[in-house]
Amino acid sequence: MQKFSKGWISLGAVMAVAGFGLYQAEAQPGSAIYNPQSWVVPDYPAHILPPDAAAYKDIDGHHIHDYVEYLSGIAERYRDNGHPQFWGRYISTSAEHEATDWIAKKFKDAGLSDVHIQTVTDPVPQWAPKSWEVSLGGKKLTSAMAPYGTASTHGKTLDLPVVYVGMGSEADYVNRDVRGKIAFYIKGDSVSTNSISGLSYGAGEWRQAVAHGAAAILVSDMRGGNFHVEGGQVDIDIPVFHLGTEDAVAIRDAIAKGGANNAPHIKLRLDSAWESGRTEKIALGMLPGMTDERIYITAHHDGKFDGAGDDASGVATEIALAEHFAKIPKAQRKRTMYFISEAGHHNYIASNKKGPDWGAFGTWWLYLDMERKKLFPKTALFINVEHPAEMIAHAGTTGRTNAVEPLWWYAGGSSRPNLTKIAIDAWNEFGVPLWVEPTCPAGSESGKTYTHKTSLTDPHGESVTYKCRGVSGEIAEIGEWWKVVPGVVIQSSNFAFMHTSEDTPAIVPWSGLQAATQAYSKIIDEVNKLPLSAVARPPELANVHVPKIPMCEAWLKDSSQRCMTPEQECKEFAKLYPLETCGPATGKF
Repeated sequence: MQKFSKGWISLGAVMAVAGFGLYQAEAQPGSAIYNPQSWVVPDYPAHILPPDAAAYKDIDGHHIHDYVEYLSGIAERYRDNGHPQFWGRYISTSAEHEATDWIAKKFKDAGLSDVHIQTVTDPVPQWAPKSWEVSLGGKKLTSAMAPYGTASTHGKTLDLPVVYVGMGSEADYVNRDVRGKIAFYIKGDSVSTNSISGLSYGAGEWRQAVAHGAAAILVSDMRGGNFHVEGGQVDIDIPVFHLGTEDAVAIRDAIAKGGANNAPHIKLRLDSAWESGRTEKIALGMLPGMTDERIYITAHHDGKFDGAGDDASGVATEIALAEHFAKIPKAQRKRTMYFISEAGHHNYIASNKKGPDWGAFGTWWLYLDMERKKLFPKTALFINVEHPAEMIAHAGTTGRTNAVEPLWWYAGGSSRPNLTKIAIDAWNEFGVPLWVEPTCPAGSESGKTYTHKTSLTDPHGESVTYKCRGVSGEIAEIGEWWKVVPGVVIQSSNFAFMHTSEDTPAIVPWSGLQAATQAYSKIIDEVNKLPLSAVARPPELANVHVPKIPMCEAWLKDSSQRCMTPEQECKEFAKLYPLETCGPATGKF
């Protein structure tokens, strides 16, 4: 596989190797979609280690980046072996299983003990798209991407007029009739498209289109280029497609050319089903310490497309941490370390009011199993390695840089100031760029106002009041682990490339991987100097979200067991999605 971490490489060559099949619009410099064809992978500058950091010299960012490339290669092989549209390391696919097997091998190679793979049977069917096509005037819109859960057209090709509704707000529907037509809107940037436009859970723009009688939805943003974007889940009964900027502009121009009385038509088709009998895998390994007190390190190995940043970078960092600490004699490891690589971070189930929670079943099973065995009170640290390094960029419009994206962060919250200080000191020491404000200490209360001191030591430091961004990643989404364990996470989340076909190893800086891994190692060492009582606190179980998923005692005891037969699961699922059908329990697309 092509090495991205050393030297300068034309992105055009990278894309040719990857076989994305994207095209460049003949846009002029200065236009909204200008996208040069000569992108290069930056020569990332290394951070100079501080004098007292000799203990972390063995952590090499280029070596870690090799792991990112390998995991990306697994996804690309899956794409090239018959899955050209919906590809990546999605749960229950051969790519996800191959990734788990490889990670378990790397755990063994590192010297971990009790390395094993936990098979998790998904208790509900999973979305299984076969193929789709969207065209304008006989020309295929190659960037069209169906988000998870999109309603099937059941073999039919819909031929519908398209109506431009601006940004998709209620105001944009004034004097516009979309009943029985395609509602088409464009958001301003990649962040809002991923988290607001409908590639998220119950987004308002979807609801507006459905309420106004739209028969289908197309959405895009102005990030530039013609990326494939798969941002999240939809739970409505009409087809939805995300488009790259260039294809979206082509539709917008066709609407302008046609005028008020001659709307262009879009043809679209999607063949998909919900398949029961799926399984995902979790890789686990242990590094014994001198006590039974625990440190957990976790990352998710499933991903969309290459999934290099999200979250091959996290898995690679986790493996590097295992390799680093396995070299240290057991007598110098105070606490037992557990390494977990799970799937299911990007899989969902019905999120409408009729259905159960969406969920990463494997990680939920782990949470419930750990809670049942009363392991949390002995946990001194829980590190969620969630895309810890990505380049600063603004996608196709203004280009890429050789700098590392500032990271969202959480480190214990206000009740663990000692852990917060340890983490911030380590991140600063190794040059990890951070947002000023942390994610809020109440992940389920995103939007509340919080106050944060910009410095824990400088008497001249200021306090800033801000609207809370909730803790994210496994530490928040799965059972709200942040409430019951001393949690730490840094993550890049600007979505310029995340969840797109451009999330390749080229946008993951080796220097950022190195800095994040060294900083996490320092945090572990510093926490190990403290007694458990200094970082742990009684679990706040009264407010912890208990997942509402179809489960039974057999599944809770052994996640490979079923609660219902595949046929029963399909019948139950049909109550939530009456227009959809369950396919055979093949376990593959």
